[in-house]
Amino acid sequence: ALDKRNLIPAYAPEPLPSMQLKRGKEYSFRMYVLPKPEFELSGYDAPELTVPKFKADLGNAVDRQLEEMAEQSCTFEDCDDEGPVSENSVFKLGLKMFENGVEDERMTTPGRTYIMNQGYLPAEFDKQVLGMKVGETRRFVCDMPDWDKEKNAPTTTPTECEATVVCMQKKVIPAITDEWVRSNIPMAFSLENLRETMEIQMTQAQRAQYDQYVAQRVVESVMNRFQGKIDDAIYESASKNMVAQLRQNVAQQNMTWEQFVQENGGEQQMQMMLMVQVRQTLVSGYVLDAFFRNKNLVVEERDIREACSQFNPQAPDAVRKEFEATGRNFALREMAERMRAQRWLVENAKITYVE
Repeated sequence: ALDKRNLIPAYAPEPLPSMQLKRGKEYSFRMYVLPKPEFELSGYDAPELTVPKFKADLGNAVDRQLEEMAEQSCTFEDCDDEGPVSENSVFKLGLKMFENGVEDERMTTPGRTYIMNQGYLPAEFDKQVLGMKVGETRRFVCDMPDWDKEKNAPTTTPTECEATVVCMQKKVIPAITDEWVRSNIPMAFSLENLRETMEIQMTQAQRAQYDQYVAQRVVESVMNRFQGKIDDAIYESASKNMVAQLRQNVAQQNMTWEQFVQENGGEQQMQMMLMVQVRQTLVSGYVLDAFFRNKNLVVEERDIREACSQFNPQAPDAVRKEFEATGRNFALREMAERMRAQRWLVENAKITYVE
C-alpha cells in the first residue's frame, strides 16, 4: 500500500488489528502512517571543505595477516608430554559414549585431536577430563546434546562417557614459504606475489574507507543548513531502533548492556550520547532528502543496486527480492535517493586536499 501511493513513512508503522484472526474469514487491520516530513535548507550550493589527502598506512598489517594464515593452517603432532590435561591442553582423545548401556557409534573414536575449551563438547565434559594423564581412562556421566534427525540439539540427555587420553599433542605452525603459498593459496605462485596482492587489497580497502570518510565530511559540512523541527514521535522511534541495534551489537561482543553503559560513562552520559547521535542521523538524512528534491535528482538502477549491496555485497539481487516480497521497497527507495544525493554532493563539492 505504501509503495502504491509512493509514500515513505517517517518511521515503521505498527499494524492495529480490528478483529480476531479466524480460518477462512476475511481479516482487516489499520495502519496509521506518519509520512516522512520534507524540510528545507538555508542554501543548496555545493559546499567547500578541506580534508587530508589519502595515504595508505599498512604498517605491519600484511605480516599480521600472514601470521593469522599460518595459525589457521596449523597442525597437531603427537609429543612425549605425559600430561596432566590442563585447560589449554591439546591431546588425542579416545572416546566411547553409551546411552542406556548401548554404545553410540556416531560418537566413538579410537583417537582424534581434542582442544580444550573450544566448545567441541559441553564444558562439563572438559571439566571431567581435567587432570588426566596419558593412558588414563575415565568413565563418567555428562549431559550431551540430544541430536534429532534434522541435526538440531534442542535438549540434552545424561550420557555415559568413556574418555581415554591416548597421547598429548603440540601445535605446529607452518612457515609461510613459496612452496606453502603455491600449495595453499589459489592464483598465488610465490610469497612475494602473495604479499603484493595483499598490499593491493588492503590499500583498496583503506581507499574505500577514506572515500566513505570524505562523503561523510561533505554531508556534515551542509548539516548546519537544516531548518525546521523534527516531530517527537520520530525521535522516539529512531531512538528505539538505535538502542535495539546497539544492544544487539553489545550482545555479539559477549558483554552485558549494563557493562557497556558503565564503560561509556553511565546511564546519563549514554542517554546524552544517544540523543546527539539520533539527531545527527535524522538531520543528515533529511538534508540529503532536501538536496535530492532541490536538484531534481533521479534514482537510477545502479543506485538501487548499490543500496542493496550495502546489506549484502555478494547477493544484491536476493536483497532486492526480499525487500519487494516484504513490502519494504519504500525503505530501499529512500536509501537509494539519499545515496544519490550524497554522490551529487561529493561530485560537486569544492574539496581541498592537504597533507
